[in-house]
Amino acid sequence: MIGLGRIIFIMAIFVMLFGISSLAQEVIDEASEVSEFQDVFGMDSDDFTDEVGSGSHSDEFERCSDFGAFSFTSGLNHLRFSSFTKDKYYVGYGEEGATVGMIVYTMDEDAIKVIDSSIKTLGASGLYSQEISYKPMTTQYLVVAVMCEGRVVSRTYEVTIKEEATKSLLENLSIDFWHPTNQLDNGGIPAVKFTMPEVAEIEL
Repeated sequence: MIGLGRIIFIMAIFVMLFGISSLAQEVIDEASEVSEFQDVFGMDSDDFTDEVGSGSHSDEFERCSDFGAFSFTSGLNHLRFSSFTKDKYYVGYGEEGATVGMIVYTMDEDAIKVIDSSIKTLGASGLYSQEISYKPMTTQYLVVAVMCEGRVVSRTYEVTIKEEATKSLLENLSIDFWHPTNQLDNGGIPAVKFTMPEVAEIEL
């Protein structure tokens, strides 16, 4: 008869092996996403960088949302931007047959960790819409690449996702204007009173 101690030991080994297997699969999936992106757009590991604004032919266009054969109409107006939501929609328009790729990653000692990625080819309408997920409370990088008729234009962006509690604090901040009793001392200028919402703990 198998003792309780041995059963617990076997279960612990099973959980450990399952965790190792899941981690290995995650690494394989990430490598696959990067490899696919590189193959489609003819990129290499040096193209995944933290140098904001860098990319292939990106300096040929004045607007950071413009990629020649494709342009974003919503969601991508700055090279560096921040958000309180981890899921963001991107909308654009381009030439039929153009392929649009987006890949989000963090960098740790030059090693990249993929957060999300997408590759789409535009149809006859030329319309593009894609939701991209980011990692909360982290600065990460977004590479956008557009390929049309064998020409690739790419650009690197920096994205910071802020803590949701900070958004809640700002939304509930009350600002009241009032005239103090002694207006002569204040020159008759309205004063401003800030009322902070009651929160437990918020780190800004």
